[in-house]
Amino acid sequence: MQFTAKIFLASVLVVGLSPALPAQTGNPVLSILNLVEGETTRVAVGNCSAGDVVQVAASLYGPGPISTVYGAVHLTPPLMSFPSLTANQGGVASMTASVPMGSGGLSVWLHAVDLTSGLLSNSLAERIDFPTPPIAEVLIPAGSFEMGDHFGGGESDELPLHAVTLDEFYMDQFEVTNQSYVAFLNDAVNAGTVVVQGGVAYGKQNQEPYCSMLSSDWRSRIDYAGGRFRITPGKDLHPVVLVSWYGAAAYANWRSEQAGLMPCFDLAVWGCNWSADGYRLPTEAEWEYAARGGAATYSPFYWGASLAPADANIWDSFDPFEQGDLPWTTPVGYYNGNQVPAGADRANGFGLYDMHGNLSEWCYDFYSSVYYDRSPVGNPTGPSSAFYKVFRSGGWSHGDWHCRSAERKLGNADYRGYNLGFRLVSRR
Repeated sequence: MQFTAKIFLASVLVVGLSPALPAQTGNPVLSILNLVEGETTRVAVGNCSAGDVVQVAASLYGPGPISTVYGAVHLTPPLMSFPSLTANQGGVASMTASVPMGSGGLSVWLHAVDLTSGLLSNSLAERIDFPTPPIAEVLIPAGSFEMGDHFGGGESDELPLHAVTLDEFYMDQFEVTNQSYVAFLNDAVNAGTVVVQGGVAYGKQNQEPYCSMLSSDWRSRIDYAGGRFRITPGKDLHPVVLVSWYGAAAYANWRSEQAGLMPCFDLAVWGCNWSADGYRLPTEAEWEYAARGGAATYSPFYWGASLAPADANIWDSFDPFEQGDLPWTTPVGYYNGNQVPAGADRANGFGLYDMHGNLSEWCYDFYSSVYYDRSPVGNPTGPSSAFYKVFRSGGWSHGDWHCRSAERKLGNADYRGYNLGFRLVSRR
């Protein structure tokens, strides 16, 4: 649906026409199917007579009404017109149109008039859907690498360099989105495993905070009202923020259950069953290996020694989302060759997006500043216990140096940051 189409005045519905009123049973019936960003929608007006000329109009600012010689049209100027349609032998006038990218989350009002009969259709109020949440996984092949800071300038906890060998695993191509996380929250609140108190979603079992809502933190893109979680319009495909380590682990179990896999986390004690085939947070070693993208040489970033504005969403990357309320995240996978400023597709060598920039990401491991001194070579999973959990690299609020592959950060498991998200891995 071309919402950049020529805007016309309300008089288009009446100009040069007198309402003819031949016999017709009932008013035209307007319907619209598959109103999804980037896909093809079908608009149909049924219950017409064969050969009738039909006009459809839409508005992003409705509802009106506008008074016309045909009656009240429930739209508000400026309106958008479409080519007039002719009803087929079955009395249906229809058209298909492309729903433009970037229109997801917009509300659209539609109304039609059978110009031959002079009868108005029903009005429609529709919301343009986002495409299916991009939960794509890529296979990270088994391999070995030298983990840590190869170039100096990092913190002491990024040393010593040490050899690590990993089995193959699958990793989310994108950071988990608001759309995906809200699907989990709504299922969980329906099941009674999540409760909302003071603008925070908590796990009911042990009262660990999962994520902050808009009512408790203005930087959230999720709110709760009437027993349902909702997303700030237009932010469905942005990565979820203000989620704790607990909230990330609980989501991982839910996604495992949705896929018919064995959950990895025991939500009573938050331990991980490493033999389970479900989803979990990546270990530090898995995350860094994946971020390096299989590059033949070591560098701070997959593409080299620094990040340009077209490479990743970092501070002063000058993308169109650096305006309005924080956080200035970009939709997941935004740096695919169509980004602004213009640049190449920035998936790394494994096909992963946003391993540098957009958000820091939770890992499974407890944090220890000296763990690299004693890390085992094969599939390290971090210390058995500690006070903090690890998150890696940096996001939209960081300079490029804090988005390196070797960058380590730490926080309480209940910490919820507006520049912190996550993605999942599995071994199956």
